[in-house]
Amino acid sequence: MKKTFNIANLGGCFKGKDGFKKIKDISKKYKTLTFSMSDDNYSQIGMWLIRNGKCYKYSTHGNPEYDLDKTPMSPKLNDSVLLKFSVIKTWVTEEF
Repeated sequence: MKKTFNIANLGGCFKGKDGFKKIKDISKKYKTLTFSMSDDNYSQIGMWLIRNGKCYKYSTHGNPEYDLDKTPMSPKLNDSVLLKFSVIKTWVTEEF
């Protein structure tokens, strides 16, 4: 049975290293989704992609699948950084 659902409101804002861990945990829960993550207070970490708990630097605009084929790495974060994340694809079809 296939079920389609909207996950557009799956996203948010977290703070620091604990927030980064929460974002990774959410991405592990939704293994087929790709999330984008960036900072919200000018800490200059840039844009990152997260899939299945692994983090990738988003450097190839227009082709995020290329970046996901690279080696995972983690951003250098301090406890004052505000991280915002969202889902790249907003409609998902999964088989149950």
